[in-house]
Amino acid sequence: MELRPSRKWIPVPGIAVVVGLALVVVSGMKVSRLDPVRVPDSPAFPDPKIMGAFSAGYGGFAASSMWIEVVMDYADILFDNKSMATFPAEIEAVTVLDPHWQYPFEFAGLVLDDGVPAHKTRAIRLLRKGVDNFPRSWKLRLYLAMLLQEGGAVQADSAASILMPVATDTASPLFARTLAFTLLHKSGRPEEAMSLLLQTYEQVPDPMVRLQFRDKIADLLRRNEVSLGAESEDFMGGIGSLLESKDPGDHSAAGRLLIGLVDTARREATLVPARQLAGQFRTFRTGVAK
Repeated sequence: MELRPSRKWIPVPGIAVVVGLALVVVSGMKVSRLDPVRVPDSPAFPDPKIMGAFSAGYGGFAASSMWIEVVMDYADILFDNKSMATFPAEIEAVTVLDPHWQYPFEFAGLVLDDGVPAHKTRAIRLLRKGVDNFPRSWKLRLYLAMLLQEGGAVQADSAASILMPVATDTASPLFARTLAFTLLHKSGRPEEAMSLLLQTYEQVPDPMVRLQFRDKIADLLRRNEVSLGAESEDFMGGIGSLLESKDPGDHSAAGRLLIGLVDTARREATLVPARQLAGQFRTFRTGVAK
């Protein structure tokens, strides 16, 4: 079993002491819960510095003990309709005791997105801390971006910026990368959205998925009010041929055309070579049909 970085081997004579300290921390959290009605978003545990002192250097061990309580309480919430009044603070307690344990941050982003504004606020705060602690985690960045995207353009811009560091990582799922260029477009950054879409297209080996991404390219053009009228279909056929070419120069040409079309400052100038490409593809298509 792989041990988390914060875990320490405990000398056998000290096990009883450590268990006792963990129980003090956990029971202290329980006893110190504040009235959730009187103070809606108050932490249900002592000050983090006090918690750290109580754990006597064994924060990871205390966090594991607290996690058992979190899991049991979550089961009660799911199956016995137990109140969630203090549950968000319990999760946060675990992250305070062991900030090097990634899963509680992920868990917070999933279970606290339940439609309660105070819970969402807590989830966003914990996910931000998680991203700071684990900057290469696509899960934490994705969960945070999904919570932030529900706002307007400003929130979408923030969400896109959070997701971008892992958006081109091949380890990230396609959904994360799709969400990233959707957020870029929503935040008024269509050139970056198209650039990311093209990068993702290059990384996808499956021809059927690549075909779907060409549809996304056409959709992004429509969303930015780019139209070549009757030549639109031939233009997209020409773009498809360039993107599927084995010549890297053709890929670059397709990128320049597509990014130029979504850039309002360059659109008029880019429409000229775009129509030329459409005409070339129409000639090719007609010749093949004969």
